[in-house]
This record gives sequence, C-alpha cells and structure tokens, in this order.
Amino acid sequence: MPDNYRFPPALLNSYHALAVLAGISFLMALLSPGKVGSLGGYAGFLGPPLFLSAMALLAGILGVHVGGMEQAWWATRPLPASRTLWRLAGLVALGLGLLFPFLAAFRALAGGGWVAMLGVAGLLFAVGLTWAGIGFITGSVIKSGGVRFIAVYGCLILVYFVPLIAALPVSPIIAVIALWKGDLEYELTGFLGWWGLAAVALGGVWLWKRRRY
Repeated sequence: MPDNYRFPPALLNSYHALAVLAGISFLMALLSPGKVGSLGGYAGFLGPPLFLSAMALLAGILGVHVGGMEQAWWATRPLPASRTLWRLAGLVALGLGLLFPFLAAFRALAGGGWVAMLGVAGLLFAVGLTWAGIGFITGSVIKSGGVRFIAVYGCLILVYFVPLIAALPVSPIIAVIALWKGDLEYELTGFLGWWGLAAVALGGVWLWKRRRY
C-alpha cells in the first residue's frame, strides 16, 4: 500500500483506548442513579451530561493524538498540504466512528432526538478537527516533547474547564450539552464557533505545509 494511504501504527493504540473509555463512560452514564438523596434529579454531571461531557473530552484528546502522530509520521516524508488536510479529517472521522455507536445507543436508551444526536456528532467532529490542527502545528513548531505536552494539554484544560465557571459555550462540554437539550442560543454559538476554530486550525496546517512542501 502506498505510504500516502497508511496511518501511524501508534494511532491504533489511541483508537483502542478511545473505544474502551467511550464504553466505560456509556455504562457509567446508564448506571448512574436518577436521584441522589436530597439532590433531586441527575445530580451534577450524572446521566446524559456525564456521557456527553466524556464524548466532548475524548474528541479533543483524539484530535491531539491524530495531529501529533500525523506530524511525526510525515516529518521525513513529503506530503502535499491538501493531502495532509484530507488525512487529518479522515483519521479524526475514523476515531469518532468508534464513538458513534455509543452515541446512537445512548440516544435510544436515554430518549434523545435524532437531530440532537447528529448535531452532537457534528460538533464532536469540529472539536476533533480543531485539536488535530493544533496537535499538528505544535508538533511542527515545538520540538521538545515535554514542553509540547504541557502546552497542548494545558491549553486543552483551559478551553474545556475554565469556561465552565461562567457556562460559556466556548467549552465543548457546555456546547455539547446545549445541543442535546436543544438550547438554541448556546447550541448555535458553540456549534458555529467550533467549526470556525476548525477552519482556522486546518488553515494553519495548510499554510505550514505550503511553506514546507
């Protein structure tokens, strides 16, 4: 098989881990009690919020792995900018394909809508693409593995968890829950915002590759 159609062997481990973590999140969400003492219905992030939050976080981590491994795999191999973008999108889609059966099963069991489920899938794809672009660019620019790890995952933690304080849809966690619940204002802001970020991140990859190829 030509090199252009292969993918980094180490990525298989990431896919396996992704599927296992998705399965664990799925079971934990389904087995969570509907009420916890005096806290009433779904306390905190139990139930659907727990599962959706896990999916959003896994999509970001998947993107980081895809981008970083793709950059390392092709560091010594010439690859056109357009082919790089197609490969990043394809590998992110392949990884998210492992999450989709859990998402579809959860929709059926938890009573979510089809439109909400497809919206969540679209948002997860945008989040994965964004972090794949970030992972690729940081892998190209920052040569120290330790510094790169701190920079990427520090940024991921800031983006995911700091906005939770003010419930801002810039956090994929807030955005994905809003999509599931049908909160129009938050869901449009989060959905369109993350697709805009994906375009910027992939545009950065394209410009970087154009300079190098």
